Amino acid sequence: MTVPGRGGRPRKWASDADRVRAFRARGRGDDEPPTVAELLANADESAAAWAQARELAQAVSQQRAAIQSLERELRATRRELAKQQARFGWLDGENKRLRAIVQERAIDISDRDLVESTQQSQTRPVLPSIEVPATVNLNRAQRRQAEKRSRRRR
Repeated sequence: MTVPGRGGRPRKWASDADRVRAFRARGRGDDEPPTVAELLANADESAAAWAQARELAQAVSQQRAAIQSLERELRATRRELAKQQARFGWLDGENKRLRAIVQERAIDISDRDLVESTQQSQTRPVLPSIEVPATVNLNRAQRRQAEKRSRRRR
């Protein structure tokens, strides 16, 4: 059956000629036309070109399969990235908000210290500096382990 919109016979029927020629030659008792392998063995240029075109077509189909595989992988990676951005996108906004608060408070504290230092005399007692515990940059599990260790020492 032909494909609608395309005239002529389907491509799979395009070349029955070699088979028909071989059949007729057998009927007449003539030599059958040589196969591609025989032509390649006899160094026929057209057969060599045909074989090379066939090899190139195979290489192209392999490369297309590799491209399709990579495109599928790329789409999957993009979907995964979009999911992660949807899950953790709120962190960016929250981080910006918290940084703004910290910056505002740092400015307020520095302004207050400046005003207090100009208002009070130098006889003000110096308080010892507060040391920040080493557990500030630790994650939750590490902080708990550090707390347990400090309790054991007491």
